[in-house]
Amino acid sequence: MKKILYFVSDHGLGHLTRSIAIMREFSDEAEFVIRNSNTQFIEESLPNAKAISGKTDQGTLSQNNGISIDWEKSKIAIDTWYDEFDSTLIKEQEIISKINPDLIITDVSPLPLPISKKLDIPSIVISNFTWIDMFSNIPGFQNNFLSELYQNASMCIQLPLSTPMSIFKNKQKIGLVSKKPTKSKDYVRKTLGVEESKFLILINLPSNFTINVPSEPNIQIVTTGAKINSANSIMIQPWVEGQNLIASSDLVVSKCGYGMISECLTNGVPIKFLMDNEHPEQKAMNDELVSLNMNSSIDNWSSGEISLDLNISQLPPITRDNPKAKDLILEFLRN
Repeated sequence: MKKILYFVSDHGLGHLTRSIAIMREFSDEAEFVIRNSNTQFIEESLPNAKAISGKTDQGTLSQNNGISIDWEKSKIAIDTWYDEFDSTLIKEQEIISKINPDLIITDVSPLPLPISKKLDIPSIVISNFTWIDMFSNIPGFQNNFLSELYQNASMCIQLPLSTPMSIFKNKQKIGLVSKKPTKSKDYVRKTLGVEESKFLILINLPSNFTINVPSEPNIQIVTTGAKINSANSIMIQPWVEGQNLIASSDLVVSKCGYGMISECLTNGVPIKFLMDNEHPEQKAMNDELVSLNMNSSIDNWSSGEISLDLNISQLPPITRDNPKAKDLILEFLRN
């Protein structure tokens, strides 16, 4: 059995959920070791995988609104991470050498790539962006260094809703990757105490937002933090298997993130999201959706108060391409 070391960015949960979706496609073809700080989430999602806690990269930092990037704070954090990068590489090489994997996959940390090259271990990047694309608005950042790191990758699997990712020459494009539901819609709604006839809206936004929802008796709100003007609202903690809640909803309201969007699209659930055009990944995702006639972005959210428009378009579910990701990984291992 092949051993695959999977580096997952700690930047939000989207990287982890889609990486888990890919790993769940494997049965006895591979053994996974996952490098990420959120070991509890991994252990609940993949109890048979080994998780090694540790920071894998430094991404951008958000402003207090949770949507836009704080470029000044981001520059300080990113500069600090890369100032210490040489010593981090030494420590990481010791860890990787002990694991001795047959393949290294990363979403989307460049950290293991120079080590994989040095140790002659093949490597694959799987993502919808690179940090080169994300750091483009940071004044004075030396993207040449990041380019050199990413060029150590043997191959790239590019997900949809992506930035250009032009640094990779050996690149394979696939469709959306997302976690499949593990519980039925009936089970989820019974667990929440929501009637089948209710129009269920999941609002996955932080507490600094207030959402005004039309006062209709058949609407039921589930919120993970945002304040709601309706008595028909349930406050919940985010779920590890959040795709089950998404698949059981009639509408999702969230920030513009790959995880939420991909899980909505593959379950045929309409989504409305908050996005900032100065955020490179959010802009790339929204631009691609607009090109597909999916106009999902919410305007005028900067005050923190949003009046929700329930004029939505129903779309058929988009087929998940999780098996294609698995096939490309296994094909790469065979060659």
